[in-house]
Amino acid sequence: MTGPYGQDVDWKDGKKTAIRKNQDSAQLVPKDLDSSDERVHEIKHTVTSIGRSPGNDIVLNDRTVSRHSATIRFEDDGYYIYDSASTIGTRVNGQRVHRKKIFDGDLIQLGQSTHIFMVNGGYIISSPE
Repeated sequence: MTGPYGQDVDWKDGKKTAIRKNQDSAQLVPKDLDSSDERVHEIKHTVTSIGRSPGNDIVLNDRTVSRHSATIRFEDDGYYIYDSASTIGTRVNGQRVHRKKIFDGDLIQLGQSTHIFMVNGGYIISSPE
């Protein structure tokens, strides 16, 4: 079944249990797809800028996100996130970072926005609430 953002979604007992992203691409997926006004963001470039300002590759509609908050870079051995000296900082899986290699399923928090980093056809399984 396809979800509202074009992703594949599996349902069990009326609840979302998995999100599958397209093969050979990387994305930032809002952690709470059901209630978020954010959309799935494709990471299309070797260097992808993220922030509140319209000049970024990925623009987040969150006043707590800095204008130029972070950058995701594809390097020889994978994807890295770099904090752009943002006021609140960049967190990966709850830990504040300045530069960190990121993996499929990592939680990326910028301001109050939390996204799941997805790459290479990975699955994210929801935890029961």
